[in-house]
Amino acid sequence: MNSFGSHAKYYYMKHYIHYFFLFPFLFFVQYSFAQSIGLRHYDVDEGLPQGDIYGITQDKNGFLWIATGNGLSRFDGHDMQPFTQSDGLADNFITTLATDSVRNGTWLGHPQGVLSYHHKQNDSIWSITSPTQNLLSRVQQIYVEEEKVWALTEREGVFKVSFNKMDNQDSDNPFLHYQISYFPLVSTHTERCNVFEKLSSNEFLVGTDSGLFVASIKDEKFIFTQQIKELKGIEVHSIVRKKQGQIGFWIGTKDNGVYNFFSTSNIKKAFSSRPEVAKEHVTSILEDKRGKLWIGTKNNGLFRIESIKKEEKVISIEHYTTNNGLPSSSISCILQDYEGSIWIGTESNGFVQMLNEMFEIYTYTHGLPSENVLSTLRLDENTLLLGTDQNITSLIKQGDSTIFKPYLAALPQTIVRTLFKDSLGKIWIGTEKKGLFIYEPTTNILKSIKDVPDKTINKITADDDGNIWIATNSWGLFKYIKSENRFIQILPTKTVQLSRIQNIYKDKQNRIWIASSDYTLSYWKDDKLTVLDAIPEFSQVKATCFTEDAENTLWIGSEGSGVFAYSEQSIKKYTTANGLASNYSYFIAADRNYNIWIGSRKGITRLRPKDDLAKIYHQSDGLIGTEANRSAIEKDFNGDLWFGTTRGLIHYIGQNDHINLVRPKVILSGLRIFGEERNFEKDLVLPYDDYSLRFDFKTITFRYPEKVKFKYRLKGFDNNWSEVMTQNFAYYSHLEDGDYEFEVLATNDDGIWANVPATYSFTIATPIWKKTWFLTFLALIAFMLLVGYVRMRTNSLEKKRKILELEVEKQTEKLKAQNQELAVTNSLLKESENELSQSNSIKDRMFSIISHDLRAPLATLQNFLKMFISYRNAFTDEEITKITRDINKSLGNVGDLLENLLQWSRAQMGHLESELEPLFVTDYIQKNIELLLPTAKNKQINLQVSAMDESLLVDADPNLLNFILRNLISNAIKFTDVEGTVTVGTVLDIHHSEKNPPKMIHVFVKDTGVGMSDEIAKKIFITDQHVTTRGTANEKGTGLGLMVCKEFAEKQHGKIWVESVEGEGTTFTFSMREGKMK
Repeated sequence: MNSFGSHAKYYYMKHYIHYFFLFPFLFFVQYSFAQSIGLRHYDVDEGLPQGDIYGITQDKNGFLWIATGNGLSRFDGHDMQPFTQSDGLADNFITTLATDSVRNGTWLGHPQGVLSYHHKQNDSIWSITSPTQNLLSRVQQIYVEEEKVWALTEREGVFKVSFNKMDNQDSDNPFLHYQISYFPLVSTHTERCNVFEKLSSNEFLVGTDSGLFVASIKDEKFIFTQQIKELKGIEVHSIVRKKQGQIGFWIGTKDNGVYNFFSTSNIKKAFSSRPEVAKEHVTSILEDKRGKLWIGTKNNGLFRIESIKKEEKVISIEHYTTNNGLPSSSISCILQDYEGSIWIGTESNGFVQMLNEMFEIYTYTHGLPSENVLSTLRLDENTLLLGTDQNITSLIKQGDSTIFKPYLAALPQTIVRTLFKDSLGKIWIGTEKKGLFIYEPTTNILKSIKDVPDKTINKITADDDGNIWIATNSWGLFKYIKSENRFIQILPTKTVQLSRIQNIYKDKQNRIWIASSDYTLSYWKDDKLTVLDAIPEFSQVKATCFTEDAENTLWIGSEGSGVFAYSEQSIKKYTTANGLASNYSYFIAADRNYNIWIGSRKGITRLRPKDDLAKIYHQSDGLIGTEANRSAIEKDFNGDLWFGTTRGLIHYIGQNDHINLVRPKVILSGLRIFGEERNFEKDLVLPYDDYSLRFDFKTITFRYPEKVKFKYRLKGFDNNWSEVMTQNFAYYSHLEDGDYEFEVLATNDDGIWANVPATYSFTIATPIWKKTWFLTFLALIAFMLLVGYVRMRTNSLEKKRKILELEVEKQTEKLKAQNQELAVTNSLLKESENELSQSNSIKDRMFSIISHDLRAPLATLQNFLKMFISYRNAFTDEEITKITRDINKSLGNVGDLLENLLQWSRAQMGHLESELEPLFVTDYIQKNIELLLPTAKNKQINLQVSAMDESLLVDADPNLLNFILRNLISNAIKFTDVEGTVTVGTVLDIHHSEKNPPKMIHVFVKDTGVGMSDEIAKKIFITDQHVTTRGTANEKGTGLGLMVCKEFAEKQHGKIWVESVEGEGTTFTFSMREGKMK
């Protein structure tokens, strides 16, 4: 397969003929040429198997099929795919072809009466031979009907392929039931048959070397029943059914042009008054969608005739040959595709696509003396003056021909930068380095104007009073006052240093707009210069060109700032972000279709303001070049535009500028998985993996395939559409398991979107460890293991219980035997046992508290010492002093803690009474925060104090209060993540009233840690519900601290409670009575 979407030959001419050696004679010779046309040429270099084209057709899917003498090619606008005998063709030589929309295929004719059929559904080819299998004549033409296909042979009649109507519905194989019937030409007919068309169910119109005949099927034979006398003895090579609601046929003949067939009794010569086509050898005819007739000839190229059908009045005839772009003048076939493009097959040079007829091209080869056209001026309906880099040339339209001839021999050879015609018919000529001239056509007098000292004139225009304004390259702006017949210099002035003026423009309000690279946007009116730098949109804008549209909107091109639409109501800006080819504009103009044309070095942009649709034209669109010249633009009497470029002249014809309303057909052309090409398998399921996929796609469009844009999405991965882009592939990586559907849409060159996306669905299988049954299986095993463990643990405890029961029974028996003598001793032992049990309980609790509450301060001391040992040489004396003070302080706090533990153990033994006294609670909060601040910093936790009333007094025991605060703050730090927050504060009981003394003070410790469930929160204060957990840094606790806090809070006539949200944080609050100063 040959991909050449960007390699087709773009023709406006294959070569240039340089006329430099003819220059001395340019003023004495005139030239008459047809304009050049834009073509794309496809030949063997682009993938065709051969350059001889025998037919071109388009199927209902949009593909072009090209028949050659060495195989078949299918073309989608991007790729050319060949088919030969190795693919199933009956013969590589294809004499004719026809599309079959009923069965979705293409019929091909071969020599020896053989047919081939390509079926689109499965991309397969069938070979079908005639019933006799010994025909010598080649198939000349194929005619497709719903239930049958007719094939005309050269000399041996016709044969028919009949289908069962139900078989037409079988998309995979239309040849399940078919029948071939042969109808030989009777022996008395010796004519060579060329073409045929159906007249009725059993009648045909047949073109032969001897004329035109009516034929029918009788007695299983193909019989000529009538000869059309008007064409007797004339070779007929083309029969085309009329369109546009007309009845009849167009008949193409050899050396006798075209005939108009209305009926068998009404036929006449067409266009007989036009000698250009009256004697042509017509090989093919096409009536296009707009009623224009295209006539292909042998050795004389292609004609396009526009006429009024009923009156048979010819409006225009365009003639295309090798002189204006065709690669060959022998035309074999013509086709118009769904988008309106004309395709032309040649006898030996491949086929061409005629690009949009909206542009006519004029270059050296058409007689233009110099291709660098710098200025234009419309003289009358048929004459256009062209200022070039040599002189002035006139372009004259004479009928269908264009004549170029020198205009002003008296003008010295020079670069003509601007041309202007005043109200008296005088021609003002601005040149480069030769100054200003005025030419009077009626007297043929040319004057050089010395009143304007600058030798380079950039632009000339006139105001509503008939005064002439001249923009110069270095002397500023001049004005010729018509009523006084004198020149004055307008700019520069003492206050305005504006001397380099590239362009000027007079708008409908009689303002003279000034374009200068040295000055921002401005205009002259009422003897003053108005600068628009106060308008934010124009503050830095340097204009280059101007135009006004039909709605009086002023369009301003600029140096790199884009294009502006300026009216009294609004200012709108357009840049490359809106689709312009460049932000730098060389010219700007409005056409009759309300489009705005902007010229630049990077292309010519057509902007449609009603929907802001911008379209860029390049050389690939049939232009000779896009490097436009600043002043070289002119509107003719039809409202069409003429563009002067550095490589010739372009004529834009508005009536041929048609929007492509055909929606593009999107095709998925490739799938790659991990870089390996794959077919688009139906219901594709991929095994689980970390996939990378690439989708390639394209459209079947032929006008401007390089301007097609796409947007796509992969549903299941991202439901949002991608940005609109010209990129024709999409890449996805790291796709997980799930169901996916890829969708892609396309828009053609005129912004018309496909209404149905191309789609492909596939699935990436779920791995076994994500499947429901596997997760259920794992949960079941875990449950069974848990049940087994619980049963094993229960059995173990039951055995221990039984052993203990037996031991108790034994001891009971012994005690019973000694009951009387040891009664007193037993009583003492019981008392001793109770005291021992209490002592053990206190001991266990004490050890737990020591482990629980000493860890934080000891860890702090250890961290200080590690830091000191590791970096002792790095510390200054002041830092060592500070560290030792901190260590001493922490040791003091540890001492305090041990003292508190001792007091608590004594309290447990009943040896310690709590002594409540008025205390400033904020002092104790601050002390405990300072104790635990190093631990908080070590975990990067923000330990803070909420705004508190420092005058709050509580009735509390200092030791018990310290213990509660230390425990709650330490726990909050333990269960808070890195960069979390622990807040300590006080709240006055808002539910208190004077009727319910005393007042209660609430102290809270709030963290942003892991929180706890409601179930755990209910257990943490219960003695027999021992809850042990680990902190966020895996800190271990005994779970006894909160129970001790509860006891201490109650000893101070208060209580403690918790509020927590799992995953968000916890708040512990304890209450104390409000204290009174003694």
